Amino acid sequence: MTRLLKMSGFLGLAAMMLVGLYQATLVAGGSAAPGWMVGGHAHLGVLSILAIVVGFTVDVLGLTGRLRQAVSGLFVVDQWGVSLIQTVVGVYPVDRTTACDRSGKDLQLSV
Repeated sequence: MTRLLKMSGFLGLAAMMLVGLYQATLVAGGSAAPGWMVGGHAHLGVLSILAIVVGFTVDVLGLTGRLRQAVSGLFVVDQWGVSLIQTVVGVYPVDRTTACDRSGKDLQLSV
């Protein structure tokens, strides 16, 4: 299972580098990289590095059984899930008027 975690980390780093190269071509062409792309890129990069570190740490600590599977599996879900959510929310921002009253202020709970 840690092989999956380490492989996911390296795959995430490769994906992050490709997105970074695309951002560099956008900036070199005179336009700015979109904010949603920068956020997803940063989250994927950091979490991919941490996935590799956690993969080696699980081996060093000698975790076995369900705990080893839980740590490895949940971190892979976290690595890709957080980056994906960051990107999706950046592309499709949450409309506060649907989550709050029409004035945009947070709704207050009455006690």
